[in-house]
Amino acid sequence: GLESTVQERTADLLAVNRELDTFLHESTHALRRPLTRIMGLSDLLSSLDASEQDKAREYLSLINRTVHNMDAMLEKLIQVDETNHRKFQSAPVDVRTLAREVFQRYEDPKVQFSMLVPEGYTLATDPYLLRVLLSNLIENAVQFPREKQQQLQVTLELIPSNFADEIRV
Repeated sequence: GLESTVQERTADLLAVNRELDTFLHESTHALRRPLTRIMGLSDLLSSLDASEQDKAREYLSLINRTVHNMDAMLEKLIQVDETNHRKFQSAPVDVRTLAREVFQRYEDPKVQFSMLVPEGYTLATDPYLLRVLLSNLIENAVQFPREKQQQLQVTLELIPSNFADEIRV
């Protein structure tokens, strides 16, 4: 009856709140580490004298990389928020065009991208969500390759089907 429905929904809400608490805890700690690193490097920079230019450049380079990593983390948090608060908006999406746009975000000469996607192939889906999905798949492929190599080959493959299209990276 009504009482069991209320209990089930209450249990569901409590579970979601626990997941949110865990996510927030992990996110704040993940963001705190780069800030601590930046503060430490800034302190080191301020203690250098004029004769230590090379060390100063090295510290500035570390600060720059750390800030970019932190920006990427914040971008992911914004993505999660936007994904959770938007309505699904279906539209035809040219998969090759979208994949090229996603590939362009990775300007690493050690990574080569290729596609096995039929020319002009479109999916009826939410373009924003497909971009997020492709970005996450490609980023994971780049960050966690099966084997450490000098040159990484990342291939996006779309396998059309009557039931559900399959995307592999």
